Amino acid sequence: MGRLAEPPHALLPTRIPDMDQNMSLNPAEPFAPPADPAAAASALADAYLQQGGQELYPKQMEQLLAEMLANRQPSLAYADLPKFVADEPTAIVAEMARTYEQMAGKPLYPGQVEQLLINLFAYRESLARAAFNDAGRQNLVAFARAPMLDYLGELVGVSRQPAQPAMAQVKFTFPAYADAGGAKQLTLPAGARIAGNSEVQFQTTTPLAIRLSDKAQEQVCDVVATAPGEAGNLLQADDLNQLLDDIGAPVAVAGMSTPRGGAEAEDDERLRQRIRLAPEAYSWGSVNRYRLAAMSASVDVADVRVISPRRDGTVQVVVLGRAGSPEAVTLQRVQAALEDGKARMINDRIEVVPAQIVDYAIRLEVDVLSTRIPELVRRTVAERCQAHADKLARRLGGDIVPSQIKTALHDIDGLYDVRVLEPVDTRVLSAAEWPRCVAVEVSLGRVVNDV
Repeated sequence: MGRLAEPPHALLPTRIPDMDQNMSLNPAEPFAPPADPAAAASALADAYLQQGGQELYPKQMEQLLAEMLANRQPSLAYADLPKFVADEPTAIVAEMARTYEQMAGKPLYPGQVEQLLINLFAYRESLARAAFNDAGRQNLVAFARAPMLDYLGELVGVSRQPAQPAMAQVKFTFPAYADAGGAKQLTLPAGARIAGNSEVQFQTTTPLAIRLSDKAQEQVCDVVATAPGEAGNLLQADDLNQLLDDIGAPVAVAGMSTPRGGAEAEDDERLRQRIRLAPEAYSWGSVNRYRLAAMSASVDVADVRVISPRRDGTVQVVVLGRAGSPEAVTLQRVQAALEDGKARMINDRIEVVPAQIVDYAIRLEVDVLSTRIPELVRRTVAERCQAHADKLARRLGGDIVPSQIKTALHDIDGLYDVRVLEPVDTRVLSAAEWPRCVAVEVSLGRVVNDV
């Protein structure tokens, strides 16, 4: 059987519908092969028959399979992932083809139906092997995700921190007994509801018993959101203005502080950090021991640095919140956790302080190749700069280095040259400082004809 002319590569489909939409080898995303393997195989066969069927060469099929599998891993090189079984589709196709030729006693040619079937079977087997590898990676802290990551944390005594509700203070104004229908005393039970919005309400944390007099009386009380999470932080103090529960007399409500402290449940990456720090729980007085205790105190803690600025036994714990400067309630929780006798060395003086904010701006001038659209290139540069600033903002003590900004832009298509106008010099930050980018400005310079 003679070889057929190789069809143009443009005829090959680059994606097969309904086959690779849910395939992912990203350690932070679940691996979900097609729900119906028969339908997936049929879609692959139909696509190839539409594009010429038997005239397609095996190498082209292998190339397509490799591209489809490679597209499932956007954030980490596919070859860098730890593998427990080989799942390279090209190797599987070659092995199955050799086995067929040995069993049949005859060579296998590209246009044969058997080759198409081998390609289909190899694709399905590569999915199964990829699933085996993904299951194996769930035993590794660096690649595991919920719920397997939670089970790994249980081995070292670390559990995922739940979502925290927002907290605030309100002022109740109780009426005079003449306006309360002659009642001498009013009781506001713990859990009395305060209006927030349609999604989040607040409730009192302690009961109040007020003996009425001939004058109105005011009482301040702490309230907490009925639903945990960051949604409670979106309300303003003025939103807390109505008592929903009837206690027998009209009681006015006014918000005294803006709700703060609400946080979502701990994500996988932060839990991963605490699992790695967990062995430090068996030591005393170490930097990582204090870091572990501080990060376990509140899910709102994004990063912690432990320094000893003086020789009098003072241990300064610098806390970075998720939004930058931590809330007062977060600092109080960290202080309480570190003052616990199981966490603090007996001679240590613990000082919990917020991170020192260092503001900076990124201002660039870029030259663009004439073969590209300047505005699109400028926008891409601005997005990369913002991503670099966000990366620095995830931790304390990240130095602000102009050359690193240029490095983050080196592979942008159409970018000819970059001039960093701001920051001018490298800024080395201490462990207590947090870099906050307040502005990203990118202006267009020259349009260069580099032919």
